[in-house]
Amino acid sequence: MNSLYALKRLNPMNQGRAAMPMSKKFRRLAISLIAVMLGLLLGDRAVAQDETSFAPKILATKTGQEISVEQLAETVAKDDVVFLGEEHDSDGAHQLQAALVRELILKGANIAISLEMFERDVQGVLNEYLAGRISEEEFLYASRPWNNYAEHYREVIELAREHRIPVIAANVPRELAAAIAKGQAVDQSQAAYRARSLNAPSDLYWEKFAEIMKGHGGSENETANRRMYESQCLKDDTMAEAITDFLATHRHRHVTVVHLCGKFHSDFGLGTAARVAWRNGLARMTIVSTERPENLEKFDIRKYRTQGHYLFVVPPNAAKE
Repeated sequence: MNSLYALKRLNPMNQGRAAMPMSKKFRRLAISLIAVMLGLLLGDRAVAQDETSFAPKILATKTGQEISVEQLAETVAKDDVVFLGEEHDSDGAHQLQAALVRELILKGANIAISLEMFERDVQGVLNEYLAGRISEEEFLYASRPWNNYAEHYREVIELAREHRIPVIAANVPRELAAAIAKGQAVDQSQAAYRARSLNAPSDLYWEKFAEIMKGHGGSENETANRRMYESQCLKDDTMAEAITDFLATHRHRHVTVVHLCGKFHSDFGLGTAARVAWRNGLARMTIVSTERPENLEKFDIRKYRTQGHYLFVVPPNAAKE
């Protein structure tokens, strides 16, 4: 503001009757000079905004082609499971998730929503809310929603409630997962909510997990890392079982389960996605991942061809006021 005010004061046009009369030529020169100086002052900021601000896009990783939400809905409506791998705090990713669910509803697709964000022991209260038998306040009090529920997940739940869409509370209770990660005894009252079959093989998933732990200051202790990996796999097996059990009980008609999860649970067809395939080798699946490039012009889709079938390419979150 100070710079703009100074420029305004420097303009002879704003100095009242005491100012010397200006020729048209000088006036045009003064206006041009002000425009140049404003460009210099604001140019860097404008460029920065252009680099980080863009509309969320959906790209096919194989071809790099941009597709619409309508086109993605048309494609995935034929699948058994669609994994929407997210970055949990990404506004853009959640915007596209809700748009896809809405479009599937408009197309009349028979869908169910599956969520990492709700745990199997709250399935009952979730069902009660969807059926309209309890208030939202009661639902939230009893269901342990994530801190960003209102901002990022409520819209999908409300769409399901309005259109009578089943919602699967797919994850293992967090206390059970925490006990496994810490090497503690499992509370038997919660054991019924974990998957019937569990495994944590030393495969590519383990290698990627160990690399992430190293890159994010994870423990150098092999035993501790292994326990955390087993906890991760516990979540994957439990979510996969919840999905495949639902499909098994709805064999009389085709259902597309739309599963919202952190992208590490489904990227490269690993994690939950691999465990769905192990349990149902005939399941048709689509994997969507998320990336938040700082600069869209430098974004190279070729680096992500094996990460998923499609990519939500979204801008970084806007600064909160």
